Amino acid sequence: MLAKSLAINFAAQDFIRRRSVYRWIMHLCLSGGCTLAFAITFPLVFGWVHFESFADDAQRYRAFVFGFATASFDVHSATAFVAFNLLNFSAILVTVGLTMAALHRVTDAGERATQKFAEDILPLLLIFAVTATGLMLTVSYKFLAGEGHSAIAVAHLLSVLGLLGYIPFGKLFHMFQRACSLCVSLYKRAGESGARASCVRCGEDFASAMHVADLKIVLDQLGFDYRFATPHGELHYQDVCPPCRRRLLALSQERSLERSPCTAFSLYWPRPRPAMTK
Repeated sequence: MLAKSLAINFAAQDFIRRRSVYRWIMHLCLSGGCTLAFAITFPLVFGWVHFESFADDAQRYRAFVFGFATASFDVHSATAFVAFNLLNFSAILVTVGLTMAALHRVTDAGERATQKFAEDILPLLLIFAVTATGLMLTVSYKFLAGEGHSAIAVAHLLSVLGLLGYIPFGKLFHMFQRACSLCVSLYKRAGESGARASCVRCGEDFASAMHVADLKIVLDQLGFDYRFATPHGELHYQDVCPPCRRRLLALSQERSLERSPCTAFSLYWPRPRPAMTK
C-alpha cells in the first residue's frame, strides 16, 4: 500500500490530474525537476557520490557511491552525457513548469484574484533564480571559456540559500508535507480494520474509533475543549458526524434568530427579530 501511494500520490500526483491536466503537467515539471535536482545535488555536496578518472586512462570515469566503486564509462559516451547533464535536464524541466505556472497565474482570473506575492509569486521567482543561474554556469564553461563563472557561481549560491531559507514558510514545504501524507493511507487502513465510531445524534458510522480518539487527544493538547453537557451526560463534539454538525449549526442559527418552527412559510417570511443588545 505504501508503494502504491508513493507511486500514485507522490510521484504521479494523480489527485492533481483529476482536477486539471494542465495543472498536472505543470506540477509534474516543477516537482519532478526540483526533486531530480535535489537528488543529484545533495549526494554530490555531502560526498555520497563522486567520480574519479582512471590513473592510466583519463578518458574513463568511475562512479563511487558511499566510497564503493561502481560502474565506469567513457567521457564521450551517452552515459557520460546524461550523467554530467542531469542538472541541466532538471533545470529545463523546471523552466517548462515555471513558464506554465506564470501563464496560468497571468491568464486565470481566479488565480489573479486570490494569489499573494509572498505565497504564490515569490517561490516561482526563487526557483527561477536558481534555475537561471544554474544554466548560466553551464553556458559559461561550455561556450564562454569560463567568462564570468565566479560571479555567476556566487549568484547561484545566494539564490540557492534564499530558496532553502524560504522552504519552511511557503508552498515549497509541500515536498515534505506530501511525503508525510503517505502515512495517511496506512493510518486509514489501520482504522478500517479496527472499531468504528458512530454519531451520537444520528447513529451513522462516519469514521474509525481510533481516528476520533486521536483527534480528542490532539485537541486537548492544543487547548481546545469541545466537550458539552447534555441531558444524557457530557459529550464531545468529535462524536458528532460532519452532516449532523452542519445541521446543529443551522439549528443554532435558527434559535439565535428566534425564528418560528422551520416551515416553508417561516423560511420566506420570518418573524421580525428583536432589537440586538450587547
